[in-house]
Amino acid sequence: ITYIDDRSFENNLIENLTINGSVTHIGVNAFYNNKLAILNNLPSTLITIGDDAFDKNLLTTIVIPNSVTNIGPYAFYRHELTSLTIGTGLSSLPLQAFWTDRVNNLTSVVIPANITSIASGVFTGCPITQIEIGANVTVDSAATTMGDNGASFYTLYSADPQAGVYIYSGGTWVKQ
Repeated sequence: ITYIDDRSFENNLIENLTINGSVTHIGVNAFYNNKLAILNNLPSTLITIGDDAFDKNLLTTIVIPNSVTNIGPYAFYRHELTSLTIGTGLSSLPLQAFWTDRVNNLTSVVIPANITSIASGVFTGCPITQIEIGANVTVDSAATTMGDNGASFYTLYSADPQAGVYIYSGGTWVKQ
C-alpha cells in the first residue's frame, strides 16, 4: 500500500496507528475524527498529508518526517498538542494546519529554515511563547497566525525578518 485513500478511516475511534513503511500519501480526511494521541512514527517514505487528514483527533505529539513535502490545509486541525516537530521537507505551512479550539500546551515552535511562508491561522488557539524561525519567512498578517499572541509577533518580525529565537513575555515579543 502506498496510498491511504480519502476518508479511509474517518470516524473509527482509532487510538493507535502504525502506517506501513511504503505509504507515500495520506488522503483527505483519512483519519478524521478518531482518538489518535501521538503521531511520531509516520514513515520516512511519506510525501503528502492531505487536507484535514488528522482533523479532530486527540493529538498531543506530532512528528512530521523530513520526507513530507506537502501538507494540506487543516491537516492537523483541532488537536491538543504539547509537542510539534516540523520536518525539513516542507517549504510552507498551509491555512490553519495546526489551528485548534481545544485546550493545548503548545508553547514552543521551531520553524525549520526551509519554510518560506506561513499561511493564515496556522497556530490559532495555541499559547505559543517561543518561536524559532528563519530569516525572510512570509508570515500571514492575521492576528493569530502564530498563536494566541501572534499579532505582536507579526508586527515585530515583519518589520525586520531576522532568523532567531523570539520570546513572548510581559505582553510583548522580543528577539533573543
